[in-house]
Amino acid sequence: MFIHLGNDVMVPAGEIVAILDYALLEKRNLAFLENHKKTYLVIDIGKQETKSAVVTTDENIYLSPFSTLTLKRRLNSETPG
Repeated sequence: MFIHLGNDVMVPAGEIVAILDYALLEKRNLAFLENHKKTYLVIDIGKQETKSAVVTTDENIYLSPFSTLTLKRRLNSETPG
């Protein structure tokens, strides 16, 4: 199963490690995000305001225009069990 993150970007549900609120990430862990940009991909997929950050098993971070609640609902509806 794949989860749509915005702007035609989809990732396999099984590869999602965390869905984080971007406003909290930006305030508290901006250094983490900046350091991550040096060694891995940080992919901004939305032309709108970023609302969440999705961390995957390949250690990429996708910046999504969808809220964490929306992505969680999509993940729960797509994941069996």
